[in-house]
Amino acid sequence: AASLESWREEQSRRHSTLLQAVLAQTAHLHLLQHHSLQALYSAEELLRVEGCTSESSFLAHTYAAESLCDLGRPADAVEHLTAALMQQHDESPSPAKSNVQADREKDDLGGIEVVSDDMAALTGDPARAALYINLAAVYASQGEHRQAEQCSLQALKLQPSNPHAMLALVYVQLASGHDDMALSLLKWRRLPAPLHDQ
Repeated sequence: AASLESWREEQSRRHSTLLQAVLAQTAHLHLLQHHSLQALYSAEELLRVEGCTSESSFLAHTYAAESLCDLGRPADAVEHLTAALMQQHDESPSPAKSNVQADREKDDLGGIEVVSDDMAALTGDPARAALYINLAAVYASQGEHRQAEQCSLQALKLQPSNPHAMLALVYVQLASGHDDMALSLLKWRRLPAPLHDQ
């Protein structure tokens, strides 16, 4: 009986994994075909899958945000971006985690969470990028969108593939009323990297 239950759990896990992959790919394909409503439906369906992984959830939120921007619903897109940012932030290790216990303080900064770390232990580009992202959050909360944009761009310059920096920039663009720019950034971020000949 125990082995049967174990087999059922494994089959359920496999089904969930397969369903997540299908829904993520479906949402992505709908976005590529400019079928925003269908992409939104697939992304929201993905978020409802029992046992949805953090990676699938992140993809679903970003695909939903892009769909909502394309549908002219930036306020709803901000909700999905906020969820994606918070999820990514909660799961990403602090640059100083091995040296210092991070003191995380959630603050109502327009959906972007600020992290306070022992600054003496932070070094390198990841630490500077985190600082710029936090500054962008502070500026955005104060309605200083130009400064928030500059900080987000600096973070991206330091770490071009940092999802926090990209989503912070998208958030600032939406908050500034630049829905088309936010949509362009989301589309650019989801496109696969070009293959390079070696």
